[in-house]
Amino acid sequence: MPEDDFVLSKRHSYVSVENLLINVLFFTIVLILFRWLIDEKVNYKSRRCIIFSWIFNISFLFTEIKI
Repeated sequence: MPEDDFVLSKRHSYVSVENLLINVLFFTIVLILFRWLIDEKVNYKSRRCIIFSWIFNISFLFTEIKI
């Protein structure tokens, strides 16, 4: 039984590392897109709507990943 517990805990740690890597990847993508929005001459209201939609989509995705 203790061996099974060890395997389960080890597997759980791998899952958390994968989630961390996915989070870092998506935050990097968001930062790149945010820089693009700042560089482009985008209307302020449309820029704000795009940023809020990204935040909502990413937060929804993170809740799906953690389940």
